[in-house]
Amino acid sequence: MSQPERLPQEGPDEVDEGQLVRASAAGDQDAFRQLVERYRRLVLHVAFRSMGDMSLAEDVTQEAFIKVYRGLPKYRPEKPFVHWLRRVVGNAVLDELRRRRPVVSLDGMEQPPASSEEDPQDVTDQHGVQQAVRDAIAGLPPRYREIITLQVFGELTYEEIARTLKMPLGTVMWRLNMAKRLLRKQLQSTEDAESA
Repeated sequence: MSQPERLPQEGPDEVDEGQLVRASAAGDQDAFRQLVERYRRLVLHVAFRSMGDMSLAEDVTQEAFIKVYRGLPKYRPEKPFVHWLRRVVGNAVLDELRRRRPVVSLDGMEQPPASSEEDPQDVTDQHGVQQAVRDAIAGLPPRYREIITLQVFGELTYEEIARTLKMPLGTVMWRLNMAKRLLRKQLQSTEDAESA
């Protein structure tokens, strides 16, 4: 059995991404650790934007990197690694959303971030809108929820969503349109209920 390719001992920023990916795919644990360090913030950011809860985002991040590690031998370097990584993260988010429908608890809600430059009421209102959007997305039927999640939180293009979900581009566009209509309707009825 051949030994995995080892990377030269350089600082993490000095090693080329392609070298890290190839070495990681060949089984180099240190190279994979460097990939995780390089992209952890990005993956955590995407996961947090979709889940709205840091502990869930950390779980999704861990799951995403497990999927990355398992999928690296199949990765094709024709496209940038970060695009492939975003698709893997989008799939990990979808898997988590399928497993659980978020339950909003007043005890577990995040506190809005403090800001010395913004009016605290504006910050609170913005946090409330973000939470309402997350809740509305969580309430969509699964076929719409997964597509809007990939676009909004996974930041995938129509083409990337079509490839990820293995469906025609026209179907992706139609479902995204329907998902946005349902979201507008749901958010409008929530707003109307609050103002009544």
